[in-house]
Amino acid sequence: MKQGKLKFASSKHTASASGAKKALAKSKSVVRSNAEGTTDIKEEAKKISIKPRSSSNSSLPEPSKSDSNDQPSLEPLPHLNIKDPRWRKLFADAKAKRNRQPLIHCTGQNEVHQILRVFDLNYDYGPCIGVTRLERWERAQAMGLNPPLEIRDILLTSEGVADESYSECVFYGEV
Repeated sequence: MKQGKLKFASSKHTASASGAKKALAKSKSVVRSNAEGTTDIKEEAKKISIKPRSSSNSSLPEPSKSDSNDQPSLEPLPHLNIKDPRWRKLFADAKAKRNRQPLIHCTGQNEVHQILRVFDLNYDYGPCIGVTRLERWERAQAMGLNPPLEIRDILLTSEGVADESYSECVFYGEV
């Protein structure tokens, strides 16, 4: 068996949306059918509407809704205690994952920030770009990847919800 040669000069086909191809073919046929040439390209571009991909994941299961008789509980979110001994084991694991190297870009940040940074940089739970840390944790949980429960506990505190340095990915605002 011999491997075939790749042609690098060929055009790249990256669009996978068949609707966009149909719309493009339709607009080309309209332009060709107009013999006078009075059709403006901007008008044709306005006619073509390509729907953007939705940011919500339809494959994730919807959370079950409680009975309509239940009153929604408005309990205040717990406060994040940075010195809590629950974070010690997670911080030790995070430190071991980065080979006990000092973090250059974490000056002035606490241990919880370092734990969340290691969670972001761990590819075992999927990509972290474009989603919040809690959304990424929930996606990993739905896929059966077993992310650490302590991460969710950190993110469901009042600071984890309100402060972007806790809720958003380490690359938020950079990429």
